[in-house]
Amino acid sequence: MDRKEYNRIYYLKNREKLLEKARHYHFSNKKPCPICGKLISREAKKCVSCTLRERNKSEKQRKAVSEFWRGRFRSKELEEWYRKDFKLTESEVKRLDDNLLRPLGWILTDGYIRKRWGTIVIYQTKERGKEKIRKLLSDLHLNWKEYEVSNRHGETMFYISPRDSRMILERLALKEKKLPDWVKYLSREQTKILLEALIDGDGHRGKYYTYLSGKYERLKPIFKLLVSKGISCSLTTNKRGDSYIYIHQGQLQS
Repeated sequence: MDRKEYNRIYYLKNREKLLEKARHYHFSNKKPCPICGKLISREAKKCVSCTLRERNKSEKQRKAVSEFWRGRFRSKELEEWYRKDFKLTESEVKRLDDNLLRPLGWILTDGYIRKRWGTIVIYQTKERGKEKIRKLLSDLHLNWKEYEVSNRHGETMFYISPRDSRMILERLALKEKKLPDWVKYLSREQTKILLEALIDGDGHRGKYYTYLSGKYERLKPIFKLLVSKGISCSLTTNKRGDSYIYIHQGQLQS
């Protein structure tokens, strides 16, 4: 009897045992995919379908990030942009959208202009303030992202894309965190809208009075603006050097 015939007879006699042994060997070298549960080899991290799905997802995320950063200044472009002289005339200020005055208030209080890239960043810890910023950025149809600041508990950073940041800064004729000169052309109602945004950032609303806090150098031009528009307020500085603009509650409602 040759070897081939011997193997055939041996297989027929021990068929069930051999099949069970093969089945056990097959499954012992497999493990379930951690995502979908399909059996894969022990060396593989995930099945082919899940790998392709995640690859497509990461590609979409990469394209989204690339689109978000599109329009970022290069060094020479940034220098040329800062050399431009942006100004708003009185008629342009009168036609200025109220929703653009609100980001100006946030920038002057909790905001920051990253001069390296010409982008706007707004920090906020209050939940009510975060909701207002989200609504404002969504109403303006801006491309923005939200991040939690790891080393500051409860603080959130709102990052506006370079292209939209440039659009806002140009429309507001703003290059630094400073009250622009064209605010003198604002109407009383426009000044109130700006003041509301400033209070949302660095202020407090009480039952009988509302105040805006900050450094004296920053509050002084705001105080002069409010007085010129007929808004009753007072500028005080305590012994610790903290300055406040106190506004009567009726001034914001009238």
